[in-house]
Amino acid sequence: MVDAGQPATHPLSQAPVRIADLRDEPLILYPRHSGIGLYWKVQELCSKAGFRPRMVQEARDASTIVGLVSAGVGLAIVPSGTESIRLEGVVYQRLREKSAVSALHLGYREADPNPYLGLLLKQLRRSARV
Repeated sequence: MVDAGQPATHPLSQAPVRIADLRDEPLILYPRHSGIGLYWKVQELCSKAGFRPRMVQEARDASTIVGLVSAGVGLAIVPSGTESIRLEGVVYQRLREKSAVSALHLGYREADPNPYLGLLLKQLRRSARV
């Protein structure tokens, strides 16, 4: 799931957020070539809502993006796990669109002897059933 991070003083901080609500907002995005594909997902979501995002800043690191939101540079669409980065004044709102998700894949060697791999796979399979 993807969340919209925003300053606590922003009008959208108290209401459920739709992609269309971000039409005129300054957005902080991951770079196009960052490798995580979120740039393209944001472009797709905004396109489906009938607008192009108004990007004001790019940043590769989630903590930098959250810091920029905290500083009032703009809003950001970030992975839900980013909520663990807590900065004063930043609010995370889940996006209402069901399409605001992205796939995550894990590659590993089948015969890997690392005992933690089995624990990780067990937890991931349990979480995927939720």
